[in-house]
Amino acid sequence: PHHEPTTHPRMSREARAAQFSPFIAQTGYEEEIQEAARTTETRTSYDENVRAELDWRLHMLAEHANDKPDVAISFFIPDEHKEGGAIRRVHGRLETIDTSKRFLRLEDDTLVELDSVVELDSPLFSSIDY
Repeated sequence: PHHEPTTHPRMSREARAAQFSPFIAQTGYEEEIQEAARTTETRTSYDENVRAELDWRLHMLAEHANDKPDVAISFFIPDEHKEGGAIRRVHGRLETIDTSKRFLRLEDDTLVELDSVVELDSPLFSSIDY
């Protein structure tokens, strides 16, 4: 049997646990564990054929940029804290392609670096022979 005090009320579990909070060994430890468990994707390197196809598609988009074609773009975003990153997919109308600064802009002001593009789709490509 557990001893029950007769002179004062029993301390709650929360109050009892709070007594030991100054002795937490490391602050931020929980965040470190979560960061270590977070996964990232590796950037895929493509062979010459896939790269040539992407280059052709970018060239076709640049030629038809004034038509503001619909485009779906998948691109790699490097992670700021660890090796790897994530692939993001956006969809919209093309606003401009700047080949000297190496980016393209959609009408909603989304900027995509040309060197980060991993996939490019548009109805425009089905109407043009490669």
